[in-house]
Amino acid sequence: MDTPEALYEKPATPFVNRFLGDINELDGQISNGRVLFGPVDTSLLPALRVVDGAAKLYVRPHDIIAEALVPGAPLQNSGIVRFISSVGANVRIEVEIEGGFPVLEVSQTREHFAEKPLKIGERVRLAFRRAQVFSA
Repeated sequence: MDTPEALYEKPATPFVNRFLGDINELDGQISNGRVLFGPVDTSLLPALRVVDGAAKLYVRPHDIIAEALVPGAPLQNSGIVRFISSVGANVRIEVEIEGGFPVLEVSQTREHFAEKPLKIGERVRLAFRRAQVFSA
């Protein structure tokens, strides 16, 4: 048995990932050790030593960066804010990614959101800070 922190940070199975809290479960790919998911920037994720192919990505809402897209910036790695709700100390943001991808649930602290507020309908740049990856 591992510590609660270790279970949360590095769950051994998809079941444990789902069991331990809110999670975005996404279909992705592994190519040359890199994790790929649609139009989201995955460059912050470490390279993996796994076989190329289909993968399941598990990304906690607080591990997704969503920032207002600078005018004139390329639309790659972006989505559109569809819902914003304050929940306790956090702000919950739903971001739609075009192309039939699932809506991402993003969580930010109220302080972060107050410093860099987003609006419904606004296009945001997306990146994953961390993700758990399992072969599909």
